[in-house]
Amino acid sequence: MKGAVNVDLKAGPGVTAADASALPFKAGSFSEVHAVNPYGFNPVSAETARVLQPGGLLRVSGTAGNRFAKPLSSEAASAAGFELVETTPLQDVHKFGTQSTTTGKPLKTSTSTTTVYKRLP
Repeated sequence: MKGAVNVDLKAGPGVTAADASALPFKAGSFSEVHAVNPYGFNPVSAETARVLQPGGLLRVSGTAGNRFAKPLSSEAASAAGFELVETTPLQDVHKFGTQSTTTGKPLKTSTSTTTVYKRLP
């Protein structure tokens, strides 16, 4: 699949409605998956691994208090089908617009990190 696909629970302009635990994409559809401030689901999952090509990258960014964006241990990442590559300050690819909380308040992204995982073969 070429291009970017925005997925959320609710459809909207340019947004595909989907549940992160049952993504409506073929296995191996993407070379990269990005999760920016995920809420209510763990993006490091067997379902995310399913839609990624072997060797594909998963980039997960979030604030220090976002439990869904906390880096997993190497063991937990491996159990989901990933290798933990690195955790860095918020990567430029995820620095865009005004990121908001679920209540619409702006997030303070100064403490955000990005964790990169690689899908295992």
